[in-house]
Amino acid sequence: MMFNVLVNISPPPQTFLKSHRLLNAADFDAVFKSVDLKIATPHFLYLIHFGQKSGPRIGFVIAKKKVKTAVKRNLIKRLHREKFRQLQYDLPRCDIVVLANPKANHATKAQCHQSIEKAFKRILDIERQDG
Repeated sequence: MMFNVLVNISPPPQTFLKSHRLLNAADFDAVFKSVDLKIATPHFLYLIHFGQKSGPRIGFVIAKKKVKTAVKRNLIKRLHREKFRQLQYDLPRCDIVVLANPKANHATKAQCHQSIEKAFKRILDIERQDG
């Protein structure tokens, strides 16, 4: 007798939870005080601190002085959150702080996306070299 069994193997959920965010000043200060890696792109600076006990987390410092409109600041954060959400299971245990450069104010969506891709590719490459 032969049985056909269907097994539902689904990938882990790709959600952006509160636990994936840097929430308070102490979280940001920890990264600013002990930066392990800096990644500069034409529009953003990424400060990374490895050794996080839980999974990766991300926080944003997108100042009005650097990026004038709320629409643009929100777009930048939304694009970063989406890329982080897609790669969260591949990223190392680290805290990432994203700072906007003045050029980010005039960047197109495609240029922002290209900078984000470049930075996250470098983070993944560092993880593969170390681990």
